[in-house]
Amino acid sequence: ITYTKRIKKGSSVTKKGSGTIVLATSEHTPAQSKPESLIYMAARKGDLLLLEELLKDSDINTVNSSKETLLHVAAENGHLSIAELLIQKGARLDLQNDAGHTALHRAASRGHTELMKTLVKAGAPIHTLDLKGKTPIHLAAENRHLKSVKLLFWYMVPSIRASLSGPEAVKQPQTITLLLLKFSSSQL
Repeated sequence: ITYTKRIKKGSSVTKKGSGTIVLATSEHTPAQSKPESLIYMAARKGDLLLLEELLKDSDINTVNSSKETLLHVAAENGHLSIAELLIQKGARLDLQNDAGHTALHRAASRGHTELMKTLVKAGAPIHTLDLKGKTPIHLAAENRHLKSVKLLFWYMVPSIRASLSGPEAVKQPQTITLLLLKFSSSQL
């Protein structure tokens, strides 16, 4: 016997026997199922072909029990091609997990600079605070990922972009410090 039941405003569930499969949720609430585990494994391991197949029947912005999206998982593991696919298919760049991290926070904390560049160019918010009040640049700096700090700094201060030739122009940590002192936090 198959039936659909409303469990929460905006969510619907189809139940078959003892297993439950979440079909849709407008609030991106956690959904636990075997197919979901497989889709997250594909994103974590960077299995592009499997992920493409599994995405045919899945919400691109589905979240797991930690409120992580597939994009969070791809960003943390540095899978640029997976992130590009997810972005192309409409993955939201602003969703935050239980710690308040966006996909950009996850990539920044791991130093995945090229992936970060892709996220930022696609419109990922760079000023989002996590639950500890930290932005992606804080996490990159804490983990000593200088290239990631330079990249985020480059995108944070438009007036600096106008005066320098590119992120690689910020070569020394001292340059970043001097530029930060020159521009007040209200301009960032």
